Amino acid sequence: MTKNVDEALLSGQKDKDEFFIERKTFLEDYHNRIKETTRKSEQLSRSTNALSVDYMQVAGCFALVSTVDPALQRFMAQSAVTFDSLQKLQKRTSTDEDLKLTDLFKYYQRETQAAK
Repeated sequence: MTKNVDEALLSGQKDKDEFFIERKTFLEDYHNRIKETTRKSEQLSRSTNALSVDYMQVAGCFALVSTVDPALQRFMAQSAVTFDSLQKLQKRTSTDEDLKLTDLFKYYQRETQAAK
């Protein structure tokens, strides 16, 4: 493969402009922080989703106990309904966090990666 004259002359030349070096350092640091924040927001989203699954299991257990023990039937049935409502709220919260936080940070991560 042949190089033209300009490529041969400029191949060993480095850009020593302090402004661009400073901008590149800032961008790399910013990208690393965004990447770490994205990882943490994904972890938060997974844990809130797992919490909603736990609420659903607790609601199921309360519903099962309400059919077995007639003395606690009303209390357990109300507890099952309460935990079912909590599960729905937690699932909605998990979805909102995923859409608003995680997707936003993933977008910033892609943009900073492209800018590097």
